[in-house]
Amino acid sequence: MQLKIIVISPPGFINEEINALHLLFENGLHYFHLRKPEADKKSYAAFLKQIKPDFQKHIIIHNYFDLCKEYEIKGIHLNSSYKSLPDINCQHKSRSCHSLEEVIIQKPFYDYLFLSPIFDSISKKGYHSAFSDSELMFANEKQIVDNNVIALGGVNQRTISSVSTYGFGGAAVLGYLWDDFMKTQNFNTLLKRFLLLQQ
Repeated sequence: MQLKIIVISPPGFINEEINALHLLFENGLHYFHLRKPEADKKSYAAFLKQIKPDFQKHIIIHNYFDLCKEYEIKGIHLNSSYKSLPDINCQHKSRSCHSLEEVIIQKPFYDYLFLSPIFDSISKKGYHSAFSDSELMFANEKQIVDNNVIALGGVNQRTISSVSTYGFGGAAVLGYLWDDFMKTQNFNTLLKRFLLLQQ
């Protein structure tokens, strides 16, 4: 089974981000997480309005969940500050987890879960892997990690093969794609890095 490749937005708005996102959608991106912790609802809505309608159905938002009523977006993503699912009618619900125990508890209620950090983070310097190789192999053996759990943290073209080995259903990327693009606005490098993850 092919891994889901999930792209998370940079935390702030960046130059050429909309054009970059359209390029990724045109080349097979099906899961985009819009996560801008400091942005207000108006900024979220303005961002969504710039996305072509055909691509909005691939977007999962991390804040302002009532925007699901205004845009044809895929769904919502929760972090640990949410103790229960909000009453939002949407196609997709996912959640962030930071322990195997949390995965076991939350898995029945969500389409997929992020588990992090699996490898040393690229975008958060000094944010190191929280799991040993043996822990992840055990979690795979016990079906704690399965197709509904997504590896987050330090995913790049080198570590992506381990994501499959550990039994994850996909990988979420942030720093690997966006750190270089924020400095260079190089669309060719962005696309090349994205496609390398799918090989």
